[in-house]
Amino acid sequence: MLHSELAPRARIAYGRPMRTFSWTVIFICAGVLLADRAAADEASHRKAVMEFFKLADMETMMNENIDTMVKAQLQMMPGMAPVQDTFKQFISKYMSWKALEPEFLTIYMQAFSEAEMKQMLVFYRTPVGKKALLQVPKLLQQGAQVGAKRVQDHMPELMEAMQQSAAKQPSPAAPTTAPAAPAAPAAPAKKAATK
Repeated sequence: MLHSELAPRARIAYGRPMRTFSWTVIFICAGVLLADRAAADEASHRKAVMEFFKLADMETMMNENIDTMVKAQLQMMPGMAPVQDTFKQFISKYMSWKALEPEFLTIYMQAFSEAEMKQMLVFYRTPVGKKALLQVPKLLQQGAQVGAKRVQDHMPELMEAMQQSAAKQPSPAAPTTAPAAPAAPAAPAKKAATK
């Protein structure tokens, strides 16, 4: 056979598998490139969130929250004073910025796109944005104190309402029949006599 006669047969015999192989290679390369792009996008998204955390001084804010929490607990339970340091160490172990940062990172990345984080960074770098970063946590704390004081001031009203509600509740019914006595243990089976 001549070479010219073999060429059409080779294309018929090998053309389809070669095309399939070529498309497979193209799809694999595209997948690798898209995965690299997604990893790069995630890395830049992560970087934007981390920039926000630094700008917002999240570590200092979390440490201050721990101090506030410990003080509030001591006010509610003065008897805890001797173990205050142990309590603070425990809370710091699980609620410090170092302990929570990875989870906060995930939460923020799910809540805000990279573009949104970058827009927030632009705002928080302005004078008003910087002021908001400083003032909003203080305002939230003051608001919580106002709410706690309001509830404390009206605690007698709450106690009275709870007592009235409890008085209206039917008491649990006493059983009308005595519970059955437990069954006696079964007698051991007699062994058959062996001859």
